[in-house]
Amino acid sequence: MRILKYYFFFFLSLFSYGEEKFYPHDIKRLRDQNCLTIALHKKDYFPFFFVHNNILKGHDINLAYDIGKKLGVDKVIFDRSATSFDEVAQKVNEKKVDLALSYLSITLNRAKYVKYSDDYVAFQMGYLINRKKAAHLDINTIKDIPKLNNPSLRFGVEKGHAHDEKTRLAFPRAQFVYVDRIDNTVSELTHNTIDVIYSDQYVFKKLFDQKTDFALYYKLIYDPEDMDYLSIASHPEDTHLSDWINLYLKMRALKPTAEKIYQDNLLLLRNYQ
Repeated sequence: MRILKYYFFFFLSLFSYGEEKFYPHDIKRLRDQNCLTIALHKKDYFPFFFVHNNILKGHDINLAYDIGKKLGVDKVIFDRSATSFDEVAQKVNEKKVDLALSYLSITLNRAKYVKYSDDYVAFQMGYLINRKKAAHLDINTIKDIPKLNNPSLRFGVEKGHAHDEKTRLAFPRAQFVYVDRIDNTVSELTHNTIDVIYSDQYVFKKLFDQKTDFALYYKLIYDPEDMDYLSIASHPEDTHLSDWINLYLKMRALKPTAEKIYQDNLLLLRNYQ
């Protein structure tokens, strides 16, 4: 940790004294443009990024501004034209933005064309299953999850989302129903147009907070060995920037947990809905 602190403050000292000649090409580009451009999904994903009283707020927004400050740039601009999370990552690859910081999950497919940072938050993954369907197929624990690979079951999936990709690979025989967004499927679940959702613990907390009697109709099974990692994506050529981001994340006091993010924003979440 002492070595990490040395390098971190060494970077800061370079910025402070304006020794531009030491900067590699990617850091120099940011300094010359005096701006950091971030790709965000077009839709709000509370509490990571959302508009409240005409102001863009959220966990990822705060993180982006702090990264910009530590890099020594005066402006942080958010590009919100992406309509899917895949498109968010693609904007980085096409050099339309500097970074993607947008509730973006690590996937092997996206890692082919962007460089992921270390994760900045991790979520446990699980399944929300219609109780009648679960009873019919005798699904009670995580060991029974392979039974979800059944053509009679309808998975709710969000196009371009990392969970969509993983669900289709794991359960190829099931049906898939596109939903507008996976964290707002109360209507689809209530009206039984979908039977199963595969998602992270924050999404499930949000759904149960919106409809407290969900437990009567849906069984929630977490997979203790399945995690979803959120990361910051940079261009593969921006190797020094990527290393700097990883160092920045390591120097943060604590990595926030899903539970802490949820509890910190619970009151605002209810006001926001």
